[in-house]
Formats: sequence, C-alpha cells, structure tokens
Amino acid sequence: MTMERKIGEIFEYKGEWYQCIKSTDGACMNCDMNFDGKCPIPLKECAGSGRSDKSYVIFKRLEKIGEPEYLLLDGKKVLFCGFMLFKEPPVIPDGFNRKFIWGEPLNAYQIFIELKQNQEDMEEKKLNLKPFDLEAAKAGKPVCTRDGSKARIICFDYKSSDDYSIIALVDNGDNEMPYKFSKEGKFNPNCTDAYDLMMLPEKKEGWVNIIKTATPKRNVGCLYDTREEALSHVDSLNDSYVATVKLEWEE
Repeated sequence: MTMERKIGEIFEYKGEWYQCIKSTDGACMNCDMNFDGKCPIPLKECAGSGRSDKSYVIFKRLEKIGEPEYLLLDGKKVLFCGFMLFKEPPVIPDGFNRKFIWGEPLNAYQIFIELKQNQEDMEEKKLNLKPFDLEAAKAGKPVCTRDGSKARIICFDYKSSDDYSIIALVDNGDNEMPYKFSKEGKFNPNCTDAYDLMMLPEKKEGWVNIIKTATPKRNVGCLYDTREEALSHVDSLNDSYVATVKLEWEE
C-alpha cells in the first residue's frame, strides 16, 4: 500500500475489509493493520504530519453481520455480506462500481459488500447440482435454482415471444415468486445466473448383505429396497453372513 486512504474509506487487504477512521493520536496498538509490529502502511499515511488532511488515522477491520445472503441488484440476485462500520461516513473508492450497496432501511453504520468469489459455482458444487434436464423435469424430478432456492415448475408451455416457455415458482423465503425460463432452464440468455434452473439430486437408499467370502453361486452384492427384504435372503448365505447395512447416495 502506497496511497493515502481517505477518512471513512473502505478497502480490501488480503481478503479482509478495513475502514480508515480518525484517531486522536494514531497509536499503532489500536490499529488492525499492525500485524505483530509489521505494518504494510507507511507511517506518513497515518500521521497527521504526513497526511493532506493533517489528521491521525488508524485502520479497523470490519466485522461481519450475520451470514452472506442474496440481495436483488438490478433485478438479479447477487451475494452480499453485511459489515459493521466505525461511525465514519463511508468513502467508496473509484472503480468499485456495484461492489458496495447500502442496506435497507438505510443505516449509517452498516454496509453490504458484494462478495467477489464465484459463490454461485461454490453453492452449486456444495449442493451437487446437475445441469437442467427438460425431460427429467417433465417426469417430475426435483429442480431448484443455481443458488439452491427451491423451485417448482407449474407450466412447460407458456406462450412467450422470446421462447421462454417454462414458468416456475421460486421460493424466496417468505413467499414464492413466478419466473419464466428457457427450455434449457436459463433465466438470463446472456449469462450464467443465480436463478438458472438446475436438477436437484434425489437421495436414494438401499440395503445390502455383507459376507466374509463370495462364491459364484451366491447372490451377493445385491441392493434391496428394504432391510426386511435383505434379511429374507440371509439364510442362503449360511455362516458367511456378517451384517446387513444401509447405503445412501444421490442421483
């Protein structure tokens, strides 16, 4: 860092967010950029004698408010995280565009910051979502949005001039909102969107009998729908039987 931060300015450093605030003496012990005595900021940018505003400043790390959440921005869901400010009017540096947005109702002491990492992809991998499959959806397989919101398709043949013929109700927490999608499950034709439809894996389960040794004549490794069905075949396994276990997987 080799630039003077304005009082109230919000900035990122190594994945953390900080705010430049006014101090009576600029004591390093009160500054969160003092990493065991090794500060990345030149002293002249903190001391009143070296700053253009003649003020002493320190840099405080912003504390998160709750968990990240999706907010509507220009009609799209974008992942933001709330941070508490230090009673200084925030100064937004040039070039950040839509990275900052005030919370509603307006609160002078908190701000929501758009997270830079691709959270949609992370959420998609965490939920083990699959690409949208029109025929599977028509067959009643469960669907959701790319960010994991519950969705239920109510129409596949909506008459639309833009060929967006799927109508689905998306659960926003307090209520369901209707949106239209293409046959590929796209919400926005120009980009990957958090509202895109995805296939939600179905949880499956079955029971198998475990034995010590296997022979070609024994029907082992079979998957049964219920524990009772699996146990009904135990007698044929003789003294090789060990246990009946439950398996769970997703499809």
